[in-house]
Amino acid sequence: PTVAAGVVYASTAEGHVLALAASAGALLWEYDAGPILFDRPAVADGVLYCSAAVNQPEAPAVLALDARTGTHRWSAPIPESTAHALDVTDGRVYICAHRGCHALDAGTGAPLWHHAFPPEDFLSSAPVVAGDVVYGTLTRSWLEHGPDPMDFASYVHRGEAALYALRAADGTLLWRRALATNDASAAPTAPVVASDRVCVYAGTGDGTLHALAEAEGTPLWRHQTAGRMLSTPVAAGDTVYVGASDGCVYALDARDGALRWRTFTSTAVSVAVEIRIHSFTVEPHQPPGEG
Repeated sequence: PTVAAGVVYASTAEGHVLALAASAGALLWEYDAGPILFDRPAVADGVLYCSAAVNQPEAPAVLALDARTGTHRWSAPIPESTAHALDVTDGRVYICAHRGCHALDAGTGAPLWHHAFPPEDFLSSAPVVAGDVVYGTLTRSWLEHGPDPMDFASYVHRGEAALYALRAADGTLLWRRALATNDASAAPTAPVVASDRVCVYAGTGDGTLHALAEAEGTPLWRHQTAGRMLSTPVAAGDTVYVGASDGCVYALDARDGALRWRTFTSTAVSVAVEIRIHSFTVEPHQPPGEG
């Protein structure tokens, strides 16, 4: 949930936005925003912003509601749906959809800029705004073949996780840095900016936490955990904290990535899917499709 001015705002998978009194949990208002709301709503200057994920023929849009009453203020169309939270900073609403980043005027919903990424890129995090820069992570995937391109059995799926930075004023790409390039680099975490150290931290699907310089994305250090997946890191003072799928929480020195401590919390959860294939025989006298 999002908490602002004594009110707790939450969204549901059914597309409803709810406002609850923080003191006692009483329902203040509820609004039906659409089919699915994947992430928490954003609240700024007395206005709540959200975007429901929709499929054609419905058109995706950003909604602005009065945070006190839930009254609809405006709707603004966007090119595609988003599964990520919105960011509202300095009078702009920033949206990271699947293939591009967008900025709208927070007061009217008027479009300000749009940055389209190549079609092979897929944005994998909400926008993170720090100063005059918008940061985010993405994945790129492709098929790699052996010496004979016609030998389809030799094709191998490859992936790349990357961190990018856009100018908040106009969406210009400032830099883009690959974090990992292998078949296990999918699902990068959202970036975290530690302004006091001028660093950006992000994790990749191979269990590595990366630290890059905020200005140009120069790699500073990286730390390999014993897990394969990481949580979104948290930067506090001179320490960076991150959880890994090995069931441990890691505390790393923000200056060089050195391990300060690692504490086991619980067994990492894994999900196994069992697929059973049932076969049967159709007797000669039985018409096909029956039985």
